[in-house]
Amino acid sequence: MRWIIDKEYREKESIRFLREHIAEFDNGQVEWIRIDNGRGGHRGLYGRTHYPTREKRTYRISMQIPGPWPRGIAIREKPRYRNADGSWPPAPGGQEEQGHGMSYDAGRVVKEWVSMVSRTRIEDADEAIIFLAGHELFHFLRKSRQVAGRNTEYEADRAGLALLEMWRQARRQVRSHQTQPFSQHAEDVDQHSVPKAV
Repeated sequence: MRWIIDKEYREKESIRFLREHIAEFDNGQVEWIRIDNGRGGHRGLYGRTHYPTREKRTYRISMQIPGPWPRGIAIREKPRYRNADGSWPPAPGGQEEQGHGMSYDAGRVVKEWVSMVSRTRIEDADEAIIFLAGHELFHFLRKSRQVAGRNTEYEADRAGLALLEMWRQARRQVRSHQTQPFSQHAEDVDQHSVPKAV
């Protein structure tokens, strides 16, 4: 598996975290993972997981994080379906409508729904990398049957949020340790690992 990473991001802590996370799974079918700022003037973040085809038997994962950061991003939520009596259920707090859909049978509408999104704040490029990686990796892992669930954008966003929370917790632990007094750090050192003076 090749990593194709923009030089701006190669030394990011998030990249090291991501390498360790991906190593926990069977990634032998992944040809490459690309992380860069994208092309075409888009903002925020976006990505795509290319599935194997008859011509190309590998997965390829492309992630673009042009930013700028910090910024809010849309998180897909469960859609609201119109009730049988024609009414709509109330929208959950913190969510907003984003699109309207219908399904038909013999020219008759049999299901009608409104797509819903919430917002979450991405603080920096590290967080953007982690969230988007969690999202796109879910598509790969579900398609290759390494994790349970349905291969939907809703569940991929849940995976992105879960990995982002793992990253934030790890970051908080590192920062907490760095702010401890030196004497407390010293107590945590395995004395057997400290070379003796000669």
